[in-house]
Amino acid sequence: VKEAMAAEEVTAQLNAVLKSTGGVAGVSADAINEHALALSQVTRYEDDAIVGADALLLTFTKIGKDVFPKATELTLDLATAFKMDLKSAAMMVGKALNDPVKGLTAMGKAGVTFTQSQKDMIKAMVEAGDVAGAQTLILAELEKQIGGSAVAAGSTMTGQMEIMKNALGNVKEQIGGALLPVLTEMLNKFGPGFIEMATQFADWFVTKGLPALQSFGQFIELKVYPVLDKFGKW
Repeated sequence: VKEAMAAEEVTAQLNAVLKSTGGVAGVSADAINEHALALSQVTRYEDDAIVGADALLLTFTKIGKDVFPKATELTLDLATAFKMDLKSAAMMVGKALNDPVKGLTAMGKAGVTFTQSQKDMIKAMVEAGDVAGAQTLILAELEKQIGGSAVAAGSTMTGQMEIMKNALGNVKEQIGGALLPVLTEMLNKFGPGFIEMATQFADWFVTKGLPALQSFGQFIELKVYPVLDKFGKW
């Protein structure tokens, strides 16, 4: 159930971003989920984590459907190659593609280097309005330097163990997903009654239960302790 609830939150966030951005990226939630699932089967990252990174990439509204899948894959590669968390990697890739000129600075600090001629070319493309061309150049250089890092890590023994763990997590998520509607219905049906009972118990405890405990404590102190004290002296 916890797995299903976590997946539900990720899906809700993805749908919220798609709605708030007006679907400007041109990718659907189904396409993102399918791509994330496929990547989770060959990398160490679970599909929900990948979808979460995609939701962040979607906030950079200049990333279109033609480059979005590759941006996702290179986000995983960047996170793997430089031991970053997915959100930080997605933020870096998103900034680089959304504003290629400024984004290169952050890339350089992370360890992805561009030659001066590449920087000049990217700047010229952006100034000419060819943002897509600049994005393609950036993705190509990222592919050259770190491409395949996530899949390579997934092919190791440790990676295979992680992939198996994530696959089992998906099974748990599927089972939990089937249970969620039932649990939600039960909560809606019995929740108000349970809260009422709990409230009544709290009222009883404050008005009657607590005074009774205090009286019992006084009885122990005044009646029982003196007797025990006498026995101790005997």
